[in-house]
Amino acid sequence: MKLTFETTVEAYRALLLELPGFALQQNEHHIAYFLDGELVGQYLHEGVANGDPFDIERDAFDSEAGGWDGDEGDTRKFIDFPRYLSPRQVGLSFAAVVPRQVVDKAACVRRAKELNHKAIRYRMSRERHLIKEAADLFNRRDFIMRQARTA
Repeated sequence: MKLTFETTVEAYRALLLELPGFALQQNEHHIAYFLDGELVGQYLHEGVANGDPFDIERDAFDSEAGGWDGDEGDTRKFIDFPRYLSPRQVGLSFAAVVPRQVVDKAACVRRAKELNHKAIRYRMSRERHLIKEAADLFNRRDFIMRQARTA
């Protein structure tokens, strides 16, 4: 299924809510994070946030190609294999603010199951890079389950 602007932004929101307080790398040159409860982007230069945060806009997304800068493969790669960055790691001087929302226990459990199935598939592949990704997925699953328990 080709990515759309809406599905891409929703994926960013979901991934960032899984690991509150972190930024998410969108591609080699951009990060996304929550600032005052709003999803924003920022340029990334040599691993450091550069310039001012900006609204993530539909005009920057190539709907025909299904990705940023006309590259669906790169956009999808950073969603399927998310790279989380701490604010300090990229030189941000504040803690990213996660929007307040009601945590739906059933949604948390569904998402944890999805992550668990994906992690098991990766682990069964016996490919070294996927086994590492499986460990990250298991960690995200555990975090979501802790959220579900407190909901």
